[in-house]
Amino acid sequence: MEPRWKYLKAKQFALENPISDVYRQMQCMPYLKSFFTPTAVVLEANSLQSELLNSCCIGRPFLIGPQASVSSNDRINDGPPSIKNTDQSEEVLLYELGFEEAFFLSYELKCLQVWQKSNQEEILLNNDSMWQLMRLHKHGFSYFYLAYSHLRKKNWLVRTGLQYGVHFVAYRHHPSHVHAEYSVVVIPEWEREMQMNSWSHMQGIIRLCGNVAKTLLLLHIARTESDDQHPQCLESYSVKEMEVKRWLPEKHRMQNCETAIKS
Repeated sequence: MEPRWKYLKAKQFALENPISDVYRQMQCMPYLKSFFTPTAVVLEANSLQSELLNSCCIGRPFLIGPQASVSSNDRINDGPPSIKNTDQSEEVLLYELGFEEAFFLSYELKCLQVWQKSNQEEILLNNDSMWQLMRLHKHGFSYFYLAYSHLRKKNWLVRTGLQYGVHFVAYRHHPSHVHAEYSVVVIPEWEREMQMNSWSHMQGIIRLCGNVAKTLLLLHIARTESDDQHPQCLESYSVKEMEVKRWLPEKHRMQNCETAIKS
């Protein structure tokens, strides 16, 4: 499917500014600092870091202020962490990252440090500790992360797909330049039978994808090892991609007639 660019020179801009270049810039900058919460990872970024995060569509900004230090116990009514002023010289933006986004920055790009508050101390989490916490707080995290990183490594920009009734949506470049091409549904091996037996649900998703001009992409995730306690288990996973399109009898009948006339 040909990308649907949003303006005339969008394709040229995308070719001149590949997402892989943004990843390299992120790997060269100082570590981003973030804090783990049971529902998300909260990251603080300066203007340059914020620009790079926005360029690769990672995180959702939710609070802005003077340079600040965010702490996981600075919470009001279980809302977003508040900020503490430490310096009035630079603005800092707080981002809320999904678990998949945070682990990708830490494990793959190696540009993020994740801290956790414990007994009035801040503990730096290594990848194993972070992985186990994310598994604890999100059911099926290992499958969703593998699907997310699978697309990211192919330089697709991946965002949440909740508004379309799917797990993710995938863009060829930044959403300001191009429309999303794929609505992505992740099907872990333990859920495959349930998904395939629910054709009414699948048909509803396909119809919705057609209404918003997106192709449904199913990612079947399987693994050869039962242990997923550590991120090294990702090597035992496999991903099978399947595009699903709605077949319209009227449309294909007309195409067949036109082909027969030409021949």
